[in-house]
Amino acid sequence: MYSLATVVVVSLLTMCSLQAQSFDTEFGKNRVQYSDDFKYWNVYETENFLTYFYGKARNVAIPTLQMAELYHDEVQQILEHKTNEKIQIIVYKDLADLKQSNVGLSDAFVNATGETKIVGNRMFVYFDGDHHHLRRQVREGIASVYLNSMLFGSSLQEIVQNAVSLNLPEWYKQGIVRYCARPWDYLLDDELRDIIYQDPERYLDFRKLSDDYPRIAGHAMWYYLDRNYGRNSIANLLYLTKITRDMESSFLYVLGVSYETVKQEWEEYYSTYYTAETGKLDDSQGLVPIDLNHREYVPPSQLALSPSGDRLAYAVNDIGRIKVYLRDMATGEEQRIWRYGYRNKLQATDYNYPVMAWHPRAPILSLFYQHRDEIILLRKNFGKDEEERQIIPGNLNRIYGAITLDDDNYVLNANSNGYSDLYLYNANTRAVTAISEDYYDDLDISAGTYEGKRGFYWVSNRGDDVNMTKVDLETTLPLDNRDVYFYDLSGGEVTRLTTTT
Repeated sequence: MYSLATVVVVSLLTMCSLQAQSFDTEFGKNRVQYSDDFKYWNVYETENFLTYFYGKARNVAIPTLQMAELYHDEVQQILEHKTNEKIQIIVYKDLADLKQSNVGLSDAFVNATGETKIVGNRMFVYFDGDHHHLRRQVREGIASVYLNSMLFGSSLQEIVQNAVSLNLPEWYKQGIVRYCARPWDYLLDDELRDIIYQDPERYLDFRKLSDDYPRIAGHAMWYYLDRNYGRNSIANLLYLTKITRDMESSFLYVLGVSYETVKQEWEEYYSTYYTAETGKLDDSQGLVPIDLNHREYVPPSQLALSPSGDRLAYAVNDIGRIKVYLRDMATGEEQRIWRYGYRNKLQATDYNYPVMAWHPRAPILSLFYQHRDEIILLRKNFGKDEEERQIIPGNLNRIYGAITLDDDNYVLNANSNGYSDLYLYNANTRAVTAISEDYYDDLDISAGTYEGKRGFYWVSNRGDDVNMTKVDLETTLPLDNRDVYFYDLSGGEVTRLTTTT
């Protein structure tokens, strides 16, 4: 757990309200808004940040400002750069609200999927059910604002002039932001390994890798520079790049070797590293590949195998255009059973939906998706060739996962107040009953039994707190390690199954 900085505590006591007219010049121009929750905005002011939020986003704003102050100095030390202006953080309760917002619409801002959105010294963050992901967005945002200020200046004239004269490759900019936001770990190592294993001849060439995958290539390069030339070399490279307006010459001045030499060193390093694993990792034993019939350039975003194993439902999301296919696992035949949305290159793609869950005993597939500001439950009964829809009650803002218990009852992993909690939902009465009401992250639910008891497994960072009672976020951050838990549906008992240190 982390303590809240004194400056944050003081600012919480002196919170001031902002009316919607603060953004009147940008609201309501081009994007349709389905919620009136954006009318009234508030702000928390701390030493280095102004954190803006609206009603339902308050519980996201509090950990956001804590994280921002907590990690500000660390990111600043990596880049060795300061700015006199406070960074503005615009907080949204989920991605759907961020996509509705018109704040910053008149400005050009980075909008690639997976990246923190930046407009000048403003950063836009949202909650996806995982506070670790929120932390990453905050760190990326701080790094992006400082990097842009450092390399391109703060005024519009400086930005335009420097952008023309300083034509940096995407791996350079995206990589340093990701490096500041997240330390290199086994997940990133696996991501790079999987890409290289696709085509070693192509992707052990840094230029080709950075053309196709600039974020992971750049992150790997900055990590390599840290490991082999020292962390101080990073700030020096950034500074010399700004002064000389030439990235390649900065490598020679700071590292004593040319940029081409560094690329060759990087290629030799990872080639040796991954070649040493040959024969040690066998990921094919007992696995049978499935040749899905959708277009290869749009990978599946969601998968749901029926309990009997005879049907596979999977969704593909082509930058907003969603299609769901049903595959007969015995024959390999597929049919498209649902489609929704449209392609949109200008906004971040929402890969969360549809959430899919099979009935445990019948050929019924439930799909949860979002239409405008409403969550819809679509139930497709393949045995009777029927389907029905219903609107989920409005107190649930977003659903991350679902389990079908029987004809009417579900367990949902959802967000209703800026936290990810667990709920029981009855489709007949449309009643929602909270299982957990606290700020811990509750994710990845899966039906099962434990010691003869029927219930579900899930992953959480709640530690030994298994009371599942209402706990407000005050001076702690839910960033502890995650463990696996089991919930007994008959008695409501919670069992912690793992302890990660």
